[in-house]
Amino acid sequence: MERPSATDAKTMAELEPLLASALSPVDAELRAQVIQSLRGVLDEHGESSTSRGKRRLDRSLNEENTYYIVHDTDLQLLKASVSLAISFLPVFKPLTALPALIALLYRYRRMRARIDSEQAAVLLCLRNAPPGGSTLEEITSRLALRSTPSSERVLEILHSLRNVELANGTLTSFVAQSGDVWLASDV
Repeated sequence: MERPSATDAKTMAELEPLLASALSPVDAELRAQVIQSLRGVLDEHGESSTSRGKRRLDRSLNEENTYYIVHDTDLQLLKASVSLAISFLPVFKPLTALPALIALLYRYRRMRARIDSEQAAVLLCLRNAPPGGSTLEEITSRLALRSTPSSERVLEILHSLRNVELANGTLTSFVAQSGDVWLASDV
């Protein structure tokens, strides 16, 4: 099992007071068990860049021309955390878990990146490319947009995907270039 990342330690430091407050009517031993279980979930779904899953690419439900990319491991963390909260429901009232779940949802939202439809189309094209990657010309010819962009425009889009800011302020790259070949990076 991996060591928890600094982000996970920070998340636990932020969550422990919320959990302690939310679980104050609960027996101290059970409260410690809940906090330890949550720490185990964070440890299991750590954020090491070498163990990241692939990112999901989802269209915004309420924003036009907006897509979000979220690491699969972040979605797994959310699922595991909700499962953990549900497992403790018979022991205490569901409302006592609400602050911790809200904090986890907030953390999940901060791990996503916002991109536009052109960037999403290029990423999908690269994700579905052969394992060796694609040249600029291959990407341009495979794009399924309303109007086929020029090679120059596709190159601009590829460069824009090199340093994309996540909602938490960190930068990440969704593409990699090796010579004239482009690859999707963790997408």
